[in-house]
Amino acid sequence: MAGTQRPRTRKAIQEDLPAWGVTLFESHHTPDFQMEWRTHPFLKLTYVLTGQGQLLLKSGEHPFQAGNLLIVPPGTPNRLVDDDGAPSSLYVLCIASPLLNFDPGIMSQLTAGSFALPSHVRKKVAIRFQRLLFQLSDARPATPLVIVAQALDLLAIASSIPMAPVARDRNRPQDTLIPNQDIQAYLRFLDEHFSEARSIDEAAELLGMSRRAFTTAFRLAVGTSWLDYVNQLKIRHACHLLQRQAGSVNSFPSVAFACGFADLSTFYRQFKRQMGVPPSKYLERLTPQRLTPPTASDR
Repeated sequence: MAGTQRPRTRKAIQEDLPAWGVTLFESHHTPDFQMEWRTHPFLKLTYVLTGQGQLLLKSGEHPFQAGNLLIVPPGTPNRLVDDDGAPSSLYVLCIASPLLNFDPGIMSQLTAGSFALPSHVRKKVAIRFQRLLFQLSDARPATPLVIVAQALDLLAIASSIPMAPVARDRNRPQDTLIPNQDIQAYLRFLDEHFSEARSIDEAAELLGMSRRAFTTAFRLAVGTSWLDYVNQLKIRHACHLLQRQAGSVNSFPSVAFACGFADLSTFYRQFKRQMGVPPSKYLERLTPQRLTPPTASDR
């Protein structure tokens, strides 16, 4: 859609949910945008693309700007007000409450307000919104199921990532987390997504840092290089997989690729480097008391 002029609206768009209970739309505001107070029976997640303003709730005012996630639980009176000269553009996702009945505790994990996403997560969340918006244009029979699944996937991300309430100082830098806090948040993310880690340049880009700044900050926080740390996580997971499987050498390729290695030779080399023996020898010696995967203290 790059280069396409999107229509702008002066009034807030009406949220109408289809039968399957999920809708997503873009809202691009004019400078004189106005929104009345609204109360919805559904959960509303809004990702701010551009602009800044305030999310008004009965609990108070919550400033927002580009890259923030706005959370409005069901039954919460809410209203958006853009700052003068900074009309906002938004992705707005609405999820019907009955879709969340399978997990009664999910609402307790979501606090109403405006939140700054860790810099490495912003791109991930934005892509999820874009993908869901694209799916809405698909007319295939399975589209509603795909839309619901992707909406719940996005909600799972929102409920599990560390988020900081947006500060009220409008002159602050866009990144609300200091670099070390960004690194710590990224490490928690990496613990679950190490198999998706491709390059140090990609990691630096996710955090909005230069390669040099990221390399320095990462080594200061962890005590080792990014590549060594990622490979340690991969081999640790490989050990767990080998212990759970039947112990056949035929499992090596599937284990290697499940851990994020692009080829077997790299997997074999890293395994021997960290475990002291190749995978085949590891299987021969594998007992509950010997050659357990490296722990966090080993890293």
